[in-house]
Amino acid sequence: DFPAENGVILNYDDGSLLFAKRPDRSWPIASITKLFTAFTFLDYNPGWDKSFEIAPADKREGGKIYLFNGDKVTVKDLFYFSLVGSDNTATAALVRATGLSEEEFVEEMNNKVKELGFKNTRLVDPVGLKDGNISTAREVALFTKVALAKEEISRASLTKTYEFNTKQGRKKIIANTNELLNSFPDGSISLLGGKTGHIGSSGYCLASQFKNYEGRAIITVILGAPSDGSRFSLTRKLVD
Repeated sequence: DFPAENGVILNYDDGSLLFAKRPDRSWPIASITKLFTAFTFLDYNPGWDKSFEIAPADKREGGKIYLFNGDKVTVKDLFYFSLVGSDNTATAALVRATGLSEEEFVEEMNNKVKELGFKNTRLVDPVGLKDGNISTAREVALFTKVALAKEEISRASLTKTYEFNTKQGRKKIIANTNELLNSFPDGSISLLGGKTGHIGSSGYCLASQFKNYEGRAIITVILGAPSDGSRFSLTRKLVD
């Protein structure tokens, strides 16, 4: 009934688990890492309107390339491209925009993890391309609650498409990787945000937060689903 490797439903109010499959097994989290990156970035934001030029050092493989060397964008554009479309180059550029080196930024990410008391989460790169970014379904759920409490993060994660023009006048548009945005609100249930992730070692992953008309909130996490579509269909089952 639940083909994903790991998963939980977290009760938002008290942190109890309403459903669990291997909730504390360490697992690669792929681009769910970008939630940790965005959360850490907010402490080092140089200004949403600050202009930033994409450099060769920002280029990351994996996924469709939207931003190219020399493109001049704002910090806000990088933030949204990172969370809406899970753009790897935008995420690397967002980190560089803080003035920290990537190593220094990753150290700050891990400091945040320690401050939150997470024992099974370790991050080695801010983009999510490396196998060494690991956590557990339980800790991803607990962190999703913390991250989505930041309005900047929740708003970006709920944006279906983000569009802007570079300073050179080139139009850029990116679609959200989270297909659940097309399914919710559904009846009395609203989606409050989330993040997808996928690399070979992680399978297909998804963290999401929901609320019903009574105000009851839950967070669902799927780690290691067998296909792109299954992480969304499994999440709907958990929500139901």
